[in-house]
Amino acid sequence: MKGPGRQLKGLGLAPFRHRSQNFLKDVGAAARMAAIVMAEARTNLSGAAGGFAEGPGKCPETGPREPAPAPEAGSGIRPGAAGVQVSAGRAEPGSGSVRDAAGDIPSASAPEVLEVGPGLGALTRPLLDLGLRVRAVELDRGLCLQMSGWPEAASGALDLLCSDVLKLPAGSAFIHGVRCVCGNLPYGITTPFLFWFLSATGGTVPGVFMVQKEVAARLAAGPGTGDYGRLSVAMGSWFEVREAFTLGPGAFHPRPKVESAVAVLSPRRELPSLLSPEALGRMTRICFHSRRKTLINNLACAFPRGRALAALEALGLDGARRPEELTPLDYQRLTAELGGAGAGPADA
Repeated sequence: MKGPGRQLKGLGLAPFRHRSQNFLKDVGAAARMAAIVMAEARTNLSGAAGGFAEGPGKCPETGPREPAPAPEAGSGIRPGAAGVQVSAGRAEPGSGSVRDAAGDIPSASAPEVLEVGPGLGALTRPLLDLGLRVRAVELDRGLCLQMSGWPEAASGALDLLCSDVLKLPAGSAFIHGVRCVCGNLPYGITTPFLFWFLSATGGTVPGVFMVQKEVAARLAAGPGTGDYGRLSVAMGSWFEVREAFTLGPGAFHPRPKVESAVAVLSPRRELPSLLSPEALGRMTRICFHSRRKTLINNLACAFPRGRALAALEALGLDGARRPEELTPLDYQRLTAELGGAGAGPADA
């Protein structure tokens, strides 16, 4: 099998450094990651609650759509519900499925997963080989075109969207109904993507992501540690986080300067009630605005000091503590007590 370097050269493509493109070339690691995705998707299929996982049509699209890039002549790329949908078959605009020329759709019994940044398909191929139906979002037009020629794109097992995943609205029919979200994340968008993932899924859908090892450490970090921060609180409130395995720079092309790890985010049995990821995200942005400041001094940048002190007193929290000392539950309670986040430098 050709490595990513030779594949890209054969396609007349090259990695975009500004997009943090590092293509996975370790076949064994891709197979291990796909097996984890399958296990998480099956668990979600059998036991998950509703919301994001209920399927297309259960939640109307919300928010403005991003305008689709103009298709290139003869490119085979067609406008979709959000971005550009690619198919060797016939696209149903906004349906989130691709039909072949006969109008057949793969069996609905196979779990559907969303892959972010499939690239050359290193993870996509083992996902398909396991019998999963894959919806893939890829920003690179050239990579979209090469994958659109796969037989699975015609049969409907692979549904490809050429778009920026961060611009997809949470209610998009393309992403609604998937049982797991996965991908070898471009390191440059990891943190904003993880917050998008939480907001889009409401914490009800598992995630399996290749990230920098230091990001995996932050995801799983507990209170009182140097790695503990906004990401730890947000993800720890909705997910059980574990590190599945690590990979060195040699597993990718081009070689990154850091080690990588596969982080698995499994939805908690009891999710935060009456609390949105967006509200918690705003609160943690305020509280972690300056790690050197005390909790009350950070809060006072966004709320009247008296109101912040009253909220802390009602919850039995000491405003002299540092933000990394509070647990995710503390932050959930503080968000509920103070309501919407205030204005001020912490929201900049």
